Amino acid sequence: MARWVNQPSFSVPPLQKSGKNLKVCLGRGPGRNSQSSQGVSRSSMRWMHRIGKKLKSLAQEPMALFDYFEPDPPVRCLKCSAGVIWGWQEKPSKSGLFLWRQGIASPIDQLVDDECKIEEARRDAVRLSPNDGLQIYYGDCDRCGETFPYRLPLEITGDTWTGFFESETVRMAAEIESGWLQCPECRDAHYLEEGHNMLVCLNCGILLIKKQK
Repeated sequence: MARWVNQPSFSVPPLQKSGKNLKVCLGRGPGRNSQSSQGVSRSSMRWMHRIGKKLKSLAQEPMALFDYFEPDPPVRCLKCSAGVIWGWQEKPSKSGLFLWRQGIASPIDQLVDDECKIEEARRDAVRLSPNDGLQIYYGDCDRCGETFPYRLPLEITGDTWTGFFESETVRMAAEIESGWLQCPECRDAHYLEEGHNMLVCLNCGILLIKKQK
């Protein structure tokens, strides 16, 4: 027996973002035996030289790239209900700041300067791997700026992103009546606003995704 629950507005804490890129600019320092016009001591110069070598080694380390993902249909904001979540990210094994759209096998774009883009034929040959266990995250609402608080596991059929699948915090929910989704865990029913395909079960705290018929 389903218990019917109205869906009020609520706020959930956003994910903490991290891992911003750091650009290090290194200049050529004075020669080993040169005198500094600023009166810098030799010990200070040696210290600056060691720091410079450390920064140079960090700058030469390869940076981990990520890709952007565009669900279709788009995911609506759980907080304001009016905005669309955009800017979804994940790091596939063959990432290169590509833009992936649900339902299309190859990236639709590469979000870098034109001179840095790979040839279109090479981009069209790039595919997502079902073995990567991809979960998109860090999407933000284009209206209120709220960060979507759940990671969405991608369903890869063949080599094409076709939808989402379940995880510990995400469940597929059946529409038991027009506009009402039933949580498979607690059996509560929640009203799904028009134009939305996801909501949060207020009893379980899990994200419910409308199951496609």
